[in-house]
Amino acid sequence: IEEDLVDWFKDNPAFFDTLHIDFRDKAARQKLLDDKAASIASQPDGKMAHITGVSLEAWFRGKRTAYGKLTRQMEDESNTKGLTTREKWIVEKFGYLAQFVHRRGKRKPPKKVIMMFISSYKFDHKKMNFLPCRKCAILLLLK
Repeated sequence: IEEDLVDWFKDNPAFFDTLHIDFRDKAARQKLLDDKAASIASQPDGKMAHITGVSLEAWFRGKRTAYGKLTRQMEDESNTKGLTTREKWIVEKFGYLAQFVHRRGKRKPPKKVIMMFISSYKFDHKKMNFLPCRKCAILLLLK
C-alpha cells in the first residue's frame, strides 16, 4: 500500500510543489486526502479501515522529512554510515522531491542576550552592580 501512496502523492503536486495552484489551498488538499483515505479504507481486506486524511498527510510529511534528512546526510562527505534498506527505499521512492527541497544555510549559534535593568543613578562599572530601574536597560552580548 505504501507503493501506491508514493505514486499517489507523486501524482498530486499540491502537497510538495510550492508553485502549484492548490499548494496553499488547505481545503482542496484535505479533500484529496479524505478521498484517498476513503478509497483505502473501503478495500475489502479491512486492514486499513482506520485510516484518515490526517494520518495520510502525517505519513507523507514524515517521509518527506526523512528524505530531506537522508539526502543531507548523503551530501555530507564525512558521513560514513551506510543506509538501511528502509532508508534506501525512501531515498529511491521520494527522489522526485529533490527539485523541491530547498536547503537553508548553516545556522550560526544564537548569541546569548541578557537584558538587565539598570539604574541611571547608581551604576558602578568596576563592581558591575545593577539596581533595578524601569527607565533604562542594557543588552550585554556574550560570546
